[in-house]
Amino acid sequence: MSIHSAEEDQIVIAWMQAEVNSDYPWIGLSTQTCSYGCGGNWAAEYTWSDGTAIDYSNPSFSKNDPAPTYGHHYKSGGRWGTWCPTCVSEGICQRWPMLSPPPLSPLPPSPPALVLSSTGPCVMEGNCVCSSNYPGGTCSATSAAEGSYSSNEACHVAFVGSVVLQVHLFDTESGYDKMTVGGIQYQGTAGPDGVSASSLSFESDGSVQRSGFKICFAPPIIAYWGGSDHCDSLNRCSIGQGDCDSDTDCQDGLLCFQRTYGEAVPGVVTAGSNVYDVTDICYNPSSD
Repeated sequence: MSIHSAEEDQIVIAWMQAEVNSDYPWIGLSTQTCSYGCGGNWAAEYTWSDGTAIDYSNPSFSKNDPAPTYGHHYKSGGRWGTWCPTCVSEGICQRWPMLSPPPLSPLPPSPPALVLSSTGPCVMEGNCVCSSNYPGGTCSATSAAEGSYSSNEACHVAFVGSVVLQVHLFDTESGYDKMTVGGIQYQGTAGPDGVSASSLSFESDGSVQRSGFKICFAPPIIAYWGGSDHCDSLNRCSIGQGDCDSDTDCQDGLLCFQRTYGEAVPGVVTAGSNVYDVTDICYNPSSD
């Protein structure tokens, strides 16, 4: 029991007058050393029964007894007083309803998996797929190849939906070791960068092997053309938007991709969008 403000004091008074029988109920205040108020230093000598600090007292607290003594409420007038240790007094003790803790915020949902299935020796790590020579957690955008892939390999990756491929490394035996995406074959050092894909396959023959491939993938960002005056330094465009004329027309961290006719934009799907084949698009250079 403890009282720390006039508002709390009024709550105790109202409850006491409705529920307590004694005219002088104990309010949880006591001292073993302080007699008659200790010459004004009573707050340093009194304690509350719950151990909290003395930071409030009723303005009409009369301290008229020698130690040890106990603080009480005058039921009729709402004042505080002291009570001798041999006197019998009803104590105020009320369990107030505990507030329920606020509900925990739900964890944000995990992003949906982009890979439906994969077969063969290709290495999968997060949202990246690599040839077999990226073992032990090395298939990521910043890792390096370990040797070469093996001969006569074949792997296939199917995605849940359409994704955009981001080629970080691509080096296969031209003419023989091929990756197929959407019916188009990629070989040598020309990988399917910026291509929208629902699956990819890779096959190697039995002769020359190279450093292979490292390709990451992300949900597609569909290009959007907002008009010739849509992107400028005062109305900067977000990723996938155009038409931009310079990097200052794009939001922070983005660059303006100056396209040649029909050129693919890294990380952005232009096919099926409303952009023209010559529309310049804001893009994330980390997608290169």
